[in-house]
Amino acid sequence: MKNKSKGFTIIEVLTVLAVISLLIGLLLPALNMARNAARVAKQHVQFTSIEQALFAFRNDYGEYPESNLNINPNDKYCGGMKLAEALLGYDLLGFHPSSAWRADGKDSAGALVYDSTSSANLLQRRPRYLEIEGANAYRLKEVFSNLWMLKNYVDDRYVLCDEFERENDTGVKTGRPILYYRADTSKLAFDLSTYSIYQQSDNYNIIMAAQMTDLMYDKTLIHPLASQNGNYFYNLNYKILDQKVFAATGKPWPHRPDSFILISAGLDGLYGTADDITNFGN
Repeated sequence: MKNKSKGFTIIEVLTVLAVISLLIGLLLPALNMARNAARVAKQHVQFTSIEQALFAFRNDYGEYPESNLNINPNDKYCGGMKLAEALLGYDLLGFHPSSAWRADGKDSAGALVYDSTSSANLLQRRPRYLEIEGANAYRLKEVFSNLWMLKNYVDDRYVLCDEFERENDTGVKTGRPILYYRADTSKLAFDLSTYSIYQQSDNYNIIMAAQMTDLMYDKTLIHPLASQNGNYFYNLNYKILDQKVFAATGKPWPHRPDSFILISAGLDGLYGTADDITNFGN
């Protein structure tokens, strides 16, 4: 008498598969949450490194790097780019003390400040304030792959990118540029209707380049920080105001009014949304 071979029935196999699918469905959100929390923590670490580097820059030069958008309409050099120049150098070979903060690397008279072919020029440079390996420095053409379409907004210069990498259509994985705003410490009274200690225009062209890039792929991807009214954004929907001071005094008071703020676009890559990571606030 032959023994009947024992195996799984179709019902048993389907049951096991259903259980496995259920477990995967329960575990994946938890794994994604853990991964995202790790990326947020890594972003805070990067901000701490940048802050320490900026403190060192101020110790050397008496003030933080400027962040304003250059007045010349053909010189689209702004906060995020000036941050990269100050901490790494215009060409990543160190900051030159004679920098005029120009997109072409020249001084106000048109003489080249950053000459990487000159040993004398290199000897005048400051050592980099950040380790190049962890600085996430990229040219904007690597961040915004359609840079030729965005030439009215940005030049192809180095920026420091955040830790939320995404792959663009060139195959390069980068984060979004970190926005850097230096406080205007001359603004001792805060009239919300006329001026701000932080100027939206300092990084407006980077924000607009990001928005235009995203709109090419998804017509719904709007960066709220790009649509704020005028140059003054700390008092509007994006909360640059220190709410604790406001609650205690009833007077508007921005975060870090004597130094600078840093902003990452966060997980969604959009500037001005709730998941932005900053070096101020909670």
